[in-house]
Amino acid sequence: MSKRTLTVQDIMLMQRQLEAAEQLNNILGQTVAEIGDVVSGIESATVQDKKVAAALDKIKSAINNLEKKVEEFTKGLK
Repeated sequence: MSKRTLTVQDIMLMQRQLEAAEQLNNILGQTVAEIGDVVSGIESATVQDKKVAAALDKIKSAINNLEKKVEEFTKGLK
């Protein structure tokens, strides 16, 4: 097996990729939080249609799961 060494260009590329991932993660995290705030402001109990209330509950659950995944991804970047 051949041994590969990293060049300065490789390291610079990885640094730019990491910075881009961090920026994207920040944007995603902020957007998820904003959507979560809006969805949380809609109380399922105030919705008359049971299907709509169930859909809101699923959306809230999906947002919570996405927030957790963003947090885990953020920890992995550091």
